[in-house]
Amino acid sequence: MYIWQEADEFRIYLILYVDDMLIASSDRAEIGKLKRQLHEKFSMKELGDARHILGMRIERDRTKKILKLSQFENIKKVLRWFNIDKSKTTHTPLHTSIRLYDRESPSLAVEKECMDKIP
Repeated sequence: MYIWQEADEFRIYLILYVDDMLIASSDRAEIGKLKRQLHEKFSMKELGDARHILGMRIERDRTKKILKLSQFENIKKVLRWFNIDKSKTTHTPLHTSIRLYDRESPSLAVEKECMDKIP
């Protein structure tokens, strides 16, 4: 990941993995400028707005300024790999208001040994 920041005006994020690249910024003109500079040095294809990268699905609603990333397909693949893709779903067993803290973790050897047996 490369980040270019021009004072406090704008930031450009360039995410590169092998032959996949994603460019993000609040300044579309600067994105265009960066793309032109990259085209001068490298052979590139313009694929339009990103919908999928590195196993993540990208959804956006520009009018509401919402960006969503989803790894649903990767999760399904992992579930199939471990042969648990047919398991029944359930709600999270803890209420969302419960906060877990490191200081509450087992500290004594006997407590740690007991917790090691719990999946």
